[in-house]
Amino acid sequence: SAETQITINDLVNSATDYPWFDSILFESSDVKWFGSATGLVKLDGSAEFINISNSMLGRGYVTKLFIDNNYRKWFYAWGSIPLSVPVLPPGYLSSLANNNWSTYNATNSPVDIGGVAAVSDFYSTDMFFALYSVMGNTELYKYSSGVWTHMTVPQTQYDEILYMWYDYVTGWLWVDFAGANGENNLFITYDGNNWIPVPNYPVYDINKMKRLNNLIWIASPQGLIKYNGSVFTLYNTSNSGLPGNYISSVDFDSEGNIWAGTSKGLVKFDGTNWIVYDRNNSPLSCDNISGMAIDSLDNIFIGTQTILYPYPTVPSVGLVKFDGNNWTFFTSDNS
Repeated sequence: SAETQITINDLVNSATDYPWFDSILFESSDVKWFGSATGLVKLDGSAEFINISNSMLGRGYVTKLFIDNNYRKWFYAWGSIPLSVPVLPPGYLSSLANNNWSTYNATNSPVDIGGVAAVSDFYSTDMFFALYSVMGNTELYKYSSGVWTHMTVPQTQYDEILYMWYDYVTGWLWVDFAGANGENNLFITYDGNNWIPVPNYPVYDINKMKRLNNLIWIASPQGLIKYNGSVFTLYNTSNSGLPGNYISSVDFDSEGNIWAGTSKGLVKFDGTNWIVYDRNNSPLSCDNISGMAIDSLDNIFIGTQTILYPYPTVPSVGLVKFDGNNWTFFTSDNS
């Protein structure tokens, strides 16, 4: 395979110390957005760096990127790094449509000082936001055509929403509620009228969900999970070729291969065979995949980081593209 290094000048100037990428959004095959620790990178043939100094992005560390069915982009960001105090400052929610920015705070929305805990996934008819309240728990809101509607959820002892995903095939919202001590979570769906528990979920916590035909694949801290509508199948290091159990992301190529970003490399699964790409057999210099997504041309975009925020770190390798043969590195370390 070939290896290419491309320096993005705006990224070099603004994200040298913390260039890792956690969130990736494809607006189209030609327009891609990447959330980094110091702002947004937009690739549309050229590179544009967007941060708090040239936009209405409220804070620097962009952790969530979403797009609704009206192609409005939503960005959620925490405070800039490095932090002067060990506690994260309030987060900020912004959106962008037709080059017009909007921000959401306590003056015009339910978004309070606690910030956003989770957002439903791409292209949903309505956007769903789990918002931290001043009491520390999360409240669920539906956003539709500029109107915020509070939703009643069957929380009982589950007082924090960790993850949400909108299934565009069924129109159902999937919600992961935190259980006691971070375990025994409540996994539940909403069909527009009723809340329906999902039984026998094999682990706790969810990083990413995505549908491939009749199957739902789930990236979790305890392994890669396949769900056929009734049975969960858990793949981990004890029963598969996964190099590690922490799965940050999952996606599929046009041939139906499963790709997973793990803490120990990039993994391809064709239903039978597992192939691992890591520092030992590829140009990757960092195995910790923090985000991964595949575009319509089967280009795999990979975000990496060396260690977890907010601890001191050496610069990571940032953003990588892999087309199946060639590796392209978008870095701030080679200039």
